[in-house]
Amino acid sequence: MRHTTHTFLITIVTFLFAIAACQDGNDFGEGYKTIPDPIPPKHQDTLKVSSTSHDFKPEGETWNLDVTSNVSWNISKQPQWITVDTDGYSGSKTVKLTATENNTGKVRKDTVSFTTANGSITRDVVCTQSPIVVPTKDTIYIEPITISEFIAAGETKKVKVTANNTWSISVEYQGGVSGWLKSPQFSVNYVKGVEIPINIEAEKNNSTDDRKATITFTCGTASAPLNIVQKGADKPYTIITPPEDFNECLTFEYSADPEGKVFDVKSNESWTVSINQEGNWCYTVPISESKNDGTVRVTVAENNDTTRREAELTITGKSSNTPYTCIIKQKGKPYTKVTSKTELEFGLASETKEINIESNEEWEADLTGDDTSWIESISSQNGSNSETVKVKAKANNTDTKHSATITIKGKTSGNTTPVTVKQEAITLSIKPTTSKTFEKNADSGTFTITCNTTWTATSSDDSWCTVNKKDDATLTVSVKENTATTERNATVTVQAGDVKRPIDIIQTGADTYIYIDGNKSLTVGKDGGEQTIKVITNDGPFKVISSNEDWCKGPKEEVSGNTFNLEVEANSTLSKRTATITVKSKNGKTDTLTVTQKAGNIGVEEYE
Repeated sequence: MRHTTHTFLITIVTFLFAIAACQDGNDFGEGYKTIPDPIPPKHQDTLKVSSTSHDFKPEGETWNLDVTSNVSWNISKQPQWITVDTDGYSGSKTVKLTATENNTGKVRKDTVSFTTANGSITRDVVCTQSPIVVPTKDTIYIEPITISEFIAAGETKKVKVTANNTWSISVEYQGGVSGWLKSPQFSVNYVKGVEIPINIEAEKNNSTDDRKATITFTCGTASAPLNIVQKGADKPYTIITPPEDFNECLTFEYSADPEGKVFDVKSNESWTVSINQEGNWCYTVPISESKNDGTVRVTVAENNDTTRREAELTITGKSSNTPYTCIIKQKGKPYTKVTSKTELEFGLASETKEINIESNEEWEADLTGDDTSWIESISSQNGSNSETVKVKAKANNTDTKHSATITIKGKTSGNTTPVTVKQEAITLSIKPTTSKTFEKNADSGTFTITCNTTWTATSSDDSWCTVNKKDDATLTVSVKENTATTERNATVTVQAGDVKRPIDIIQTGADTYIYIDGNKSLTVGKDGGEQTIKVITNDGPFKVISSNEDWCKGPKEEVSGNTFNLEVEANSTLSKRTATITVKSKNGKTDTLTVTQKAGNIGVEEYE
């Protein structure tokens, strides 16, 4: 036991010395390290939300959300349609999220995000909201909105119903008698639709009194009433229902129609049929009269005339004396013809001409030709009945004539009329010739111009060749004197529109000449020197040739100007001397100058 206590004390002392050595900077030598202080436990952030999603009401609402945290936080994402209200952004809070009314017509979905201040944690709340549903206004319409009286024998009439929602039919009888309307079905829901046909059938009225009812068509809050009246049995009546294709009148094609068209007759009396017409082309069955319910069939013979014809049908109840009249029309035989000229001639300028078409059918105007581009427009290439077609031609600036054909054709009759369309071309001629040669001297010449439109003339070189339009038929060309030795050319162009005619103008060159200006002899003193010689020529440059090059020298190169220098050396001899200087043009023309130089000393010649 004592041994154990002793050992424990030694261990404690050793441990204390080790700690002291560490605190004193590792006094135990190399290889020993200081033991660091223990690290306290790390703080952990928390952030929670009570719900991660919410569906707001379409009209808008405020919703409470609990945020639980042990640190500061913020709202890192928020849509415009949601506002957030809280009394602080630290620790646990109840946050109010308010959504505005959704009148966008679409479901909207966004996220509100809560994030710790240091950004370590983010919690998203998904927010959705359906759009407000705007109730549709109920509508219901009937056609027609009024109907004629029902006959006592009973009959069926039709109406068309258009409704944007489920609808129903109800009936209210007046006068104590009910149940005489056999259809439509009442107190039954009909589906929405457009122009739904409904049959209204009244049974036979055995009473002598008229009877009435109101049928109401109802769609939600909307309704359409229809008043019904049925005649009493003792009243005579004749009611006519025209054929289905009846539209204010009854129209037949031009061809014969033995089947005809049928009028339905509801009647409790005798009735008559009559036709008022010119000729005998419209027929009825029965021909003149009948009684009670029946039909009237109307037939027509073929119309061989191109004009429309009309007749008047009358059906009259003998007792009720209520005539029904209807106009019967029959189209004329189809035809198409051109009543204006069948050849149109256009001038050079752009212009419009007319084709008068008389027709009672559809027709077409077809343009053909090798080149129809000169036709700018045709006002109508498909038409019906009578019409005036306007044809416009572009201006013709060429010397080529234009031609095309516009064919007018009836689509039913096949009647065809070709109309030839032509356009004149520019004519431009020059007499007596299209070329002229002038001599070197100034001169002028006259040309006769024949043209069917305005023309102009220009010169390619008006520095010496000019033009003058004297009148619409005369052109004068003038040339200045040609002082050069070479022939010159110019072109005079006469133009009308895009048509050009050239006149070649030629003028011969002047005669070649060269001569030395002044005296043809020159005396030079014994001392010699440089002499300037002037030369006049129209054929330069020229050459200078000396007969005595050893003492009288001209330039070796050709002279481009009108002077040259003559170099005469001093005369050392006792005699005067003579040299000949020749100037020579390009064409070989020459002139000479005699140069005499005095003797160097006094000699016999001095005294002579």
